[in-house]
Amino acid sequence: MRIAAKDYFTLLSRDRIDDIFNRATPIKWMKYSNAKLALSLIAQGQEGPPITRMLEEKIYINDRNQNKIAIHDTSRLKVGRNSFHNRLKCLREINFNWRDVTPGTLRVNLKKTFFNARR
Repeated sequence: MRIAAKDYFTLLSRDRIDDIFNRATPIKWMKYSNAKLALSLIAQGQEGPPITRMLEEKIYINDRNQNKIAIHDTSRLKVGRNSFHNRLKCLREINFNWRDVTPGTLRVNLKKTFFNARR
């Protein structure tokens, strides 16, 4: 990517190169994939796998703003943050109606949320 950007002497930072080529950083990709999986599981309801029931127990939806989701990190140790439901702080960034969307629309809206937003 540095050659394509003509940065032969490494004058540009990696973040700047990612912005030039609209590259999804690993953190952005992790947020997108975790949010997509979580919302897909929540949409399945009781028919889904057992992890769905665990997510429904941990989820908090405010009555005033139903588009906002909050899942609290319940880990006590650093290792516990690797659990799936403890990696879902990214759901707080969602600003669209996620309840009645098709899988294609969900994907597009999540990409707008996580990839087009500036840090």
